[in-house]
Amino acid sequence: MSRRVWIGVLVAIAAVAVGWMLLQPMNRQDEGAYPPPDADFGSTVTVSNARLVLPGTAGNPAMLLLDIANRGDRNLYLSEIVVEHGGRAELTDFSHPAPKLLDSIEIPPGETVRFEGGSERTILTDYNANVVPGAEVTVELTFGNGESLSLPATVEASLPEAGGTDGAAGDS
Repeated sequence: MSRRVWIGVLVAIAAVAVGWMLLQPMNRQDEGAYPPPDADFGSTVTVSNARLVLPGTAGNPAMLLLDIANRGDRNLYLSEIVVEHGGRAELTDFSHPAPKLLDSIEIPPGETVRFEGGSERTILTDYNANVVPGAEVTVELTFGNGESLSLPATVEASLPEAGGTDGAAGDS
């Protein structure tokens, strides 16, 4: 075969491959570990004891303390928390010598995850003058399946100092 015939065959094969790819469904989501949204997500996940605790020292981060219960039959993944008059709270693991930022936190079926100054915390580093003790802010929790829950959280003064912490990180 001549060189022109080979080039023609290769172009034809490339055209068929490109045409096949263009006919594939767009924006397909992978079948990752996150479960699909439930019909009634609010009955699967309950959140309680939500409060935003200000630091003992001005300029230090505040902590968002809350309990999240998974009443469903599949794992849930908390992936983002946004606080009114603040911004995105950082999911942080304090069980290591150096704090580690987390992309998400797994909540197994039938379990309750408590953010209470222990190993996992949500840290709010940026908030405005509307965040004062006694105020109420809206907190939006977003989960790995795309569902969100909004709830109020009361702003509290700092926790008592414990073992050389900054006042906002005392263990409960």
